[in-house]
Amino acid sequence: ERQEPAEEPSMDAVQACLEDMWAPEIKAVESVCLKLLAGVEDVAQEVVGRQRAGSFQSNELSWDPPKVTPLETMVITAFGDNRFGQLGSGTANGEGQPPINIPQTVFQGAQPLQVSSSWRNSVVLTNQYQIIQLGVRDMTQGALEGKPMKGEDVSQTQVTPLPIPGHQIMSVACGWQHSIAVSSAGVVFSWGYGGYGALGHGHMYSSQQPQMVEGLLGKLVQSVAAGSYSSCAVVTNGQLFTWGWGLGGQLGHGSRNNQMLPQMVDQDCHGDKMQPIHKVAFGHQHI
Repeated sequence: ERQEPAEEPSMDAVQACLEDMWAPEIKAVESVCLKLLAGVEDVAQEVVGRQRAGSFQSNELSWDPPKVTPLETMVITAFGDNRFGQLGSGTANGEGQPPINIPQTVFQGAQPLQVSSSWRNSVVLTNQYQIIQLGVRDMTQGALEGKPMKGEDVSQTQVTPLPIPGHQIMSVACGWQHSIAVSSAGVVFSWGYGGYGALGHGHMYSSQQPQMVEGLLGKLVQSVAAGSYSSCAVVTNGQLFTWGWGLGGQLGHGSRNNQMLPQMVDQDCHGDKMQPIHKVAFGHQHI
């Protein structure tokens, strides 16, 4: 007697059968994945906590700050516009000033390691990992006028230490009217004029004192740079984050919009893969 061929099982039936067969294994894998995710979240929370406390060390970021031995004396020479005392000479005596050496007394017993300059300020990093700002004390006032602030005496250089308790500052950078710094914990701080989102705090308010850029917590930043009203940060894994003024497309996000918070630059470079970033330089409207 001829037998009819057996009907092929449906895909739904096959899927149900496989699910029954592999159910224990699937549950075991899910359990492992959940534990791994929980572990990652714990590590991320620990990283953020240690960053806030400044407990990361520079060697954890594979970055060694320059060292100054007792036999070395680093001298900073400045010249040009000194209308706001930004040359550190002790006076605010106009433009066209010849080269002078900034007096060592300005650094309050420390040695200068790095200097960066903005329009009306110079920012010095010392070998005590502290910041000293020369020039206009409050970059948030009179931001666009270019004149001495009403009621503020600029006849003498303003020497303003900017302490950041619990953090060792490793690098500083200045934009047109704002500054940013990165600590040994990979934490970024910014201060000055906040227009266009230059400070990366999610708004356009200015700040006289360094404030932590919360949007970069959990990212181990190794270096920073600043444009006119824009900023950027390089993370140890080679990612680049930018924020602030975007009129020239300088933020790298495919638009000319301003960005209030740090945003990662897409590594897809017109079909090419952008290589991991190690160093960055910021111009007026380009990187």
